[in-house]
Amino acid sequence: MKKIIFNSSMPRSGSELLQVILHQNPTIYGSVTSPLCEYITSIKECQINAEVKSQSADLMKKAQLNASKQMMYGYYEAITDRSVIVDKSRQWMWNYDLLEQILGTKPKMICMIRDLRDVFTSMEKLWRKNRHLPQGPDNLATLKNMTVEERIATWSHDNPVGFSTQRLKSAGELNQLQDVFILRYEDLTLHPDECMKKLYQYLELPYYQHDFNNIVKEVEEDDKWHGIYGNHEVAKELKPYKSDYKKILGTDIGLKIIEGHEWFFKGFYPEVFEQDES
Repeated sequence: MKKIIFNSSMPRSGSELLQVILHQNPTIYGSVTSPLCEYITSIKECQINAEVKSQSADLMKKAQLNASKQMMYGYYEAITDRSVIVDKSRQWMWNYDLLEQILGTKPKMICMIRDLRDVFTSMEKLWRKNRHLPQGPDNLATLKNMTVEERIATWSHDNPVGFSTQRLKSAGELNQLQDVFILRYEDLTLHPDECMKKLYQYLELPYYQHDFNNIVKEVEEDDKWHGIYGNHEVAKELKPYKSDYKKILGTDIGLKIIEGHEWFFKGFYPEVFEQDES
């Protein structure tokens, strides 16, 4: 039976990069953005149907969980012969409890994070790059999201960034993060071999020596279906990331992002918060 691992990373945090790196290992299948979580939650939503409610609740719960489990393995039996699957979906962490019920054990889950100032910088860059398309939060008719600060405020409380930060905060409140492998994008680009060794140890898999100078994406997807923020290209060579949020957003907006997400920086980037306080 295949081993399934769940990648529920933040947007613009290098999750696709990690998937491509992991896929270098001939025993691991690193998926693109996957529909599997939506398939599982669709089964959950069917529990309100009359055909379900007319039967024993205990029996239907067992059937639901077993059907979900078999779907996971059946889905990947049709896709790959590799024995280890890393399925990528931002929805997984929100469904952590459901996964635990389905599997009968705590799921192995990865969550890549990134300095939120750089997450919003990446979003803003993509918005500017795609001004020729009728997509984005700006609205001339209502004069909404016409400034950088307004766009960031909207992204902070909307998909995909707002959803990701809220489900991350919720997972912390529910003490789930202690069983999740948190990987900072900045650390991966600076110390890739060290980070990957720690990840393999968490996954309880024998280490595979990855080539960080020849990163080639083999599992393809059509980015046009993910909108202007769904760019999943990866560079061939992994280089240390250099932040440019000051150039794109400005120092004042950067400070406001820290103030508005104090819990995030204190929990995951304490050195940034401490530097800001000093």
